[in-house]
Amino acid sequence: MSQLYTMQGKCVHVEHREIRFTIPGFSSPRELDPIRPFLPSKPPEPLAVETLQTIQDDVPREAGATLISKLQSFDQSTNLILREYAGRLGQVYEIMASPSEVVYASLQEIALKVLQKSYPTDLTHEMLWAVHKTLNREPGF
Repeated sequence: MSQLYTMQGKCVHVEHREIRFTIPGFSSPRELDPIRPFLPSKPPEPLAVETLQTIQDDVPREAGATLISKLQSFDQSTNLILREYAGRLGQVYEIMASPSEVVYASLQEIALKVLQKSYPTDLTHEMLWAVHKTLNREPGF
């Protein structure tokens, strides 16, 4: 069971297998200190998670203001990338598919090709998230 903090200032409990994208080190331990007193000290009961899917706990907005701002900035940057590359992201299947064979590629490999970047270091976390979001909406992926 993992605890995630959302842009809405909620602490959400989810199963590890439900987490599809992470950015290690996105927030420092010091940035998390203001919200720690409001986080549950133990995971919810398994039955509660199965019944409700997620359990949400309120964290006062003032305690999470710095994190919320950071998450919102990330979201805004991602939305700019989605708009900038809308044409290519809309053609991700056509760009990646092969008429004669099954194509296997990592998120990074797909992002490099679709966003026309040369090196993995050219990709930002926001770019990877934008491609990930696109792939989750696109049939065939």
